[in-house]
Amino acid sequence: FSFRNIFPYICNFSFDNFLIIGDCLSCFFSLFLHPCHVKIFYGAVFMTVSDFSFFQYRHIIITAKALQDCVLPEFKGSMLRGVFGHTFKKVSCSMKQIKNCGSCPLNSVCPYYYCFETPVPENSEYLKEMSFAPHPFLFKIDGQMKTHYKEGDNFTFDLLVFGKANEYFPHFIYSIISMLERFGVTKHEYKFE
Repeated sequence: FSFRNIFPYICNFSFDNFLIIGDCLSCFFSLFLHPCHVKIFYGAVFMTVSDFSFFQYRHIIITAKALQDCVLPEFKGSMLRGVFGHTFKKVSCSMKQIKNCGSCPLNSVCPYYYCFETPVPENSEYLKEMSFAPHPFLFKIDGQMKTHYKEGDNFTFDLLVFGKANEYFPHFIYSIISMLERFGVTKHEYKFE
């Protein structure tokens, strides 16, 4: 694997207490790669917050080499997120016998619960209709419509981890390595190194 940590960074932007929410990659990347004093990016939804710990983030680029010929989907984001979620739970859950994370006595310190089943804050005016808060991480896969990979071909993607989820950054790294090397991706369990 090749991991390139390109933005270990705490942002000091002045956004008049506005924070972007939602699952819009272009908005997140505009926000983080063009630091300027604005309140709206491409029609994104904003909410008022008092804690800017969200703006602490890490951005790494992962390059993995195929260990065999393989066929990946044209749109790889949902594949990565799904396999990553299963792997993240396998490597971080210490109470596997409990099926409902919400009733687990350790959910307040659990990396999986925080990253995948984050409860909406009680005082949230904007998220109150949602079951869970948005995930504090993003996979970014630019322009890789390629589906057929030969043994030795590289597959590259970015991972951004936001705010408190950075406390679990070692879990993210270990999960990515496990996902690609041990468990594999797609139903064919293609392995990468």
